[in-house]
Amino acid sequence: MGFKMSVPYLGLTRKVGESGAHKAYGEAICKEAGYERASRSKTLDRTLSDRNSYVGYTSGAELWDDLVEAADSYRVKVTRKDKDGNPVVHERPLRKDAIVGFAVIWKPPADVIRRWDPETRERFFADCYAVAEELEPELFQPSNIRMRARHKDEVRFGGEDHEHAVGVPLTFDGRYNGSDMLNHMRRNFNKNFAKHMRDRGWDMDDLELYDPERARVDPEYREYRREVRRNYGKTVNDYAESKALERAEKAVEALSVAQDETVVALREQLRAEVETDLLLEEQEAERVRHEAELDAIQADKEALLDALYEGMSADFEVQRHAYESELYEMARRLELANKDMERALAHVRMRKSEAKSAEKRRDVANAEADAAEARKSEADEAASRVAAEVFEQQSRSDEREAELEEMYERLDPAAIVSDFLSHAQKKLPGVSRSVFAALRGVISGWAEDWFKSFNVVDSDPYNLSKMAAEYTAAHSRDKQHGAAYGDRG
Repeated sequence: MGFKMSVPYLGLTRKVGESGAHKAYGEAICKEAGYERASRSKTLDRTLSDRNSYVGYTSGAELWDDLVEAADSYRVKVTRKDKDGNPVVHERPLRKDAIVGFAVIWKPPADVIRRWDPETRERFFADCYAVAEELEPELFQPSNIRMRARHKDEVRFGGEDHEHAVGVPLTFDGRYNGSDMLNHMRRNFNKNFAKHMRDRGWDMDDLELYDPERARVDPEYREYRREVRRNYGKTVNDYAESKALERAEKAVEALSVAQDETVVALREQLRAEVETDLLLEEQEAERVRHEAELDAIQADKEALLDALYEGMSADFEVQRHAYESELYEMARRLELANKDMERALAHVRMRKSEAKSAEKRRDVANAEADAAEARKSEADEAASRVAAEVFEQQSRSDEREAELEEMYERLDPAAIVSDFLSHAQKKLPGVSRSVFAALRGVISGWAEDWFKSFNVVDSDPYNLSKMAAEYTAAHSRDKQHGAAYGDRG
């Protein structure tokens, strides 16, 4: 069977005289944890206080001064509207009863920790902080823990080592949120702490939690829970003395039966002394408690009324301004989105226009390319035709030249003159042969000179047309001349 350990915790406020469920004035708690050891516990042996060890702050007074200074300088931003309806950010300080620190105690049962060696004790307290960070990661983040105090000087009435931790309840983003954090811890921490410690190897049993359904139907359980709650209210001294009485009674009961009368006497004497001391202390404590409770109730009443009024007003203003700020931000974002959409649509239209222009230019370029290709084809065809015509004309010119050369070779000036004179002689029988002989010589010379001076052109290389015309004209002149000559003869 394992052991049980409850983890007590308190929220620390700057309000002097603050007391209540899980809430207290922070200065006394810090000084009790620090080297000042401002404690009235009868379990404290100040001659052993030099054995205590600390991580972080060692002075509780210095720690509390720094916590108060940080809380006093902290400001909460609240958005409100001015008379023109414009949002204005205001800053307000933390309330005086706001939780600005927290304290917890890791205290395993004395009969359990007494059996552990120093290494086991160190591992146990280290696992306590690790599990606390798992269950409440924001509250127990390492930067929030400002003091760890290992007390080894509370050894009277069977006390043993235990550790105090004091910190500041900041969220991950640096905001004070002690009330919400400690409320969540109240619902969650002691319920799950033992299970997580078992996962790390510690033989720890779950705490007995209050069962409202059972208390409603089981009177014995209901009375038992009332007694448990009454023990919760005991001071350290009351609890230590009750434990001492319990141990004394057990010791007395263990004496021999032969000493029953002595045991009874001693028991009664011890009980009477203890009861007398307890009665006096309880009366004094009850008087002090009643006075403190009356002061606390009056202060809580005033603070509650102030808090309700301030909270309702502030919450209403904060919510209203928050909704207005959200609407203003949504309208601004919508306007920006519309402008972005208009710019995007204009850009799309411009790109479409550019695409159409590019397509038209491409069509024009394609048409010009097609026309150029057609003109090139027509030019190639024209060049082919011209080349064919040139070749054909050249061929005809060559053939004509060959024909004219052949014709020229057949033309014999002497034969022509001889034929001409023979023909003239037949037509002019009365002319003497000497005359024709003289004419033959003259005409033959003239014909040779004439053929030599004959000019050939490209269209008629040998001037056959001209030569034929001249031949015909000459023949006509000779004929006329012969006729005239015959008439005269």
